[in-house]
Amino acid sequence: MLYLFKRNDKMKISTIWYLLFALIPLQAIAETSPTLHLKPEKTFVRVGYETTVDLMFRNVPPLYGVEMLITFPDKFFEVVDSGKKSGIQIEPGNYFDPKKTHFLINKADNSKGMIWYTMSLLNPAPPPSKSNGRLCRLIFSLN
Repeated sequence: MLYLFKRNDKMKISTIWYLLFALIPLQAIAETSPTLHLKPEKTFVRVGYETTVDLMFRNVPPLYGVEMLITFPDKFFEVVDSGKKSGIQIEPGNYFDPKKTHFLINKADNSKGMIWYTMSLLNPAPPPSKSNGRLCRLIFSLN
């Protein structure tokens, strides 16, 4: 669970959320909630072939950086290298300006079925003003 405040304030936050949900129609919340989704949502691939999946943002507030760990079934899939450095990397998206971005970690481990992706904008770059975009592109090969 993610805590934005001290643990003692959890009850207060829950009460505030309850009041917000009671006052705001659920349709309005669904349309403006930040989401992270795959594009395409479904894909079909044959053994020995590759498929590309984009990790997309929708309705996100201005972000200055991202840190994520993605897991995948290593018995079936393998990440295809998209980087110019040694090791296996995923392709950065178009949400952040690549000239103002520093990648701390961009690495995939096919034997563990894990992708680590951590990046940040370089100071004094302002966060993107857009609320939608592609965070990264993943290319998988089906074993």
